[in-house]
Amino acid sequence: MARTPRRTYSSDLRTAQAEGTRKAILVAAGKVCRAGGWAQATVAAIAAEAGVSKESVYAIFGNKVTLIGEMVKASVAEEVHGQH
Repeated sequence: MARTPRRTYSSDLRTAQAEGTRKAILVAAGKVCRAGGWAQATVAAIAAEAGVSKESVYAIFGNKVTLIGEMVKASVAEEVHGQH
């Protein structure tokens, strides 16, 4: 029995929503880190601040270290490009 190839799925709306969620998590990570430092910046606290589930944070970033690294990169990029 031959399998039909899977159809690719592309949605500009879904892509924009995913990027919005990613940015919201990065902003939340910055707020939580500034408020209480690394120790208080738990994935649960960041997820709560962003209004998403912990599972969403893990699905997007994998772990806390990667998330914080991406947050720092985004912050530096904003400073360099003057996008406060």
